[in-house]
Amino acid sequence: MGDTAASQEQAPPVAQVASEAGDYGAGYYSGYLGGHYDWDNPDYRAFFTHVAGRLAALVAPRTALDVGCAKGFLVGCLVDLGVDAHGVDISDYAIEAAEPRLAGRLSVANAAEGLEGRFDLVTCIETLEHMSPAEAEAAMDAICSVTDVVVVSTTPGDFDEPTHVNVRQPHAWAASFAERGFFRRVDVDLGFLSPWAVMFTRATPGPRDLVVSYESLLFPLRSELITKRAALLDTRRALEQAEHEPALAEQLAQARHALLTARDHAIGLEAELATLRVTVATLRGSAQEAQAVHAQLAEVYGSKAWKVGRSILSPGTALRGRGAQ
Repeated sequence: MGDTAASQEQAPPVAQVASEAGDYGAGYYSGYLGGHYDWDNPDYRAFFTHVAGRLAALVAPRTALDVGCAKGFLVGCLVDLGVDAHGVDISDYAIEAAEPRLAGRLSVANAAEGLEGRFDLVTCIETLEHMSPAEAEAAMDAICSVTDVVVVSTTPGDFDEPTHVNVRQPHAWAASFAERGFFRRVDVDLGFLSPWAVMFTRATPGPRDLVVSYESLLFPLRSELITKRAALLDTRRALEQAEHEPALAEQLAQARHALLTARDHAIGLEAELATLRVTVATLRGSAQEAQAVHAQLAEVYGSKAWKVGRSILSPGTALRGRGAQ
């Protein structure tokens, strides 16, 4: 026992892994979430425009800071809404690649080394998981020192990304912010940002307030889970029953056969219509023959096979067919 204790005392501390500024250069952004992480990408532009609009509606900030701002997409969208927004990031490349109009609003900085100023809102989106545990703690200290409202989104998974060196579950981050006097706004749903995004606000809730807030969130989720489990179980039982009832199985087989037959009829009618349209085009000089062909078309459109089969074809196909008449 003595030797074991001595060896433990002499063991070096476990080193913490941290990503560095050089990890977030052109190569990182060229492959980020499928690549093309630029403002001219309509998907990113639409996403950050929507997020900025929702955050502005929820908080109505006059000033904002985005920690881990990357190329400043969110900062730019907030500025467009009249918010005096700024951003910091450790990547020189990202800041230099930002839109020229954001010059002076973005700066290269590490939040773990402290932040300056005072802001109505601080956002920290998919950033803390890139920091070592010690850096993340220091960054949270810095964030909480400059605001009363924090929006945090940090993935609870995606371990394949090499720079995700400090992935934690949501409850762990919530506990860390609670230690700093910040608690979840359970009445705010940030699902438009990510499934794990949370708004924390500075507060001094008593035990009763905490119980009420978390129970108001827990009970509806628990009720939904139970209801869905029951529905899933009922569906499974119905399927198993159908497999053991020949009459019902026969009905299902007949329905499938009828559906396939109707589809085949519709496909055949499509071919017949295509031929008739060609005939119409070539007989435009003969009113009598054209009238006869149109009569054939009317007969096809009025048939039961056309009406039933047509309903199972794609809407796009139906529209094209009508437009070609």
